[in-house]
Amino acid sequence: MDAEHPKLLDVPQPMCGELTENPTVYIYKYYCGGLLVSTIGIVGILGDVCSILVLSRPKLQDCFHQLLIALAAFDILYIVCGGINYTVRAFEFKSDIYTIAFPHFIYPFANIGLCGTIFMTVAISIERFLGICYPLHLPPHNRKSWFYILPVAVLAILVNIPKFLESEVTWYYEGNAIENLKVQVGNVTVLDIPQWVPTYHVTPLRRNSEYMKYYIVYFRMIITAVIPLILMVFLNLRIIIDIGTIKVKRFGSNSRWRSELNLF
Repeated sequence: MDAEHPKLLDVPQPMCGELTENPTVYIYKYYCGGLLVSTIGIVGILGDVCSILVLSRPKLQDCFHQLLIALAAFDILYIVCGGINYTVRAFEFKSDIYTIAFPHFIYPFANIGLCGTIFMTVAISIERFLGICYPLHLPPHNRKSWFYILPVAVLAILVNIPKFLESEVTWYYEGNAIENLKVQVGNVTVLDIPQWVPTYHVTPLRRNSEYMKYYIVYFRMIITAVIPLILMVFLNLRIIIDIGTIKVKRFGSNSRWRSELNLF
């Protein structure tokens, strides 16, 4: 929407052309995008919180369990930001807070949470690969959780920096419309009607065909799908093969061997 033609919008302008006039789409949005997503999201958050509480016990303060805590934290970030986005759109809530927060918090941090969850899952597979396949080269006391968490957090943020630039908030002045309303309806009270109305819309970057092709399609598909999938398949197959031919002496003791295998 052009900023030179201000218009009062009751709901935020859709990012990708939502078909809200179609009754079937509306019903699907309400029950699937609203009720179902909200219910699953609440269950997911409760499960992640319980997992964090259990994994925070003193006897579980090793690298592997701390990585699981980080995975739950990224999962909560994605569920909260993504859930708010889906719920507000599905139930068609009208909130200036959501409109202002969407471009620079809800939308980019939902993507950061999603990437963090994917990368942390790969990091856990790497940790198990090192623990089982190279136990003497990298013993448990040398495997620190921040060796994995810090790179995952930095990479998740770097990959999603463009998401902060895909939409922006624009404030539209509605003072003239309010004055016209006073003239047309003499006894109406308009003191509580805001004169400046926020709305968000996509930026030219988001509409750029090259950006959509190379970043949204190719780059994100490779970074968040292809590479993680290849790494997960390779690491887990290597672990399974090593388990079949594993020797206790590789771990130094029978108890340490059982401890590493139980985590897999």
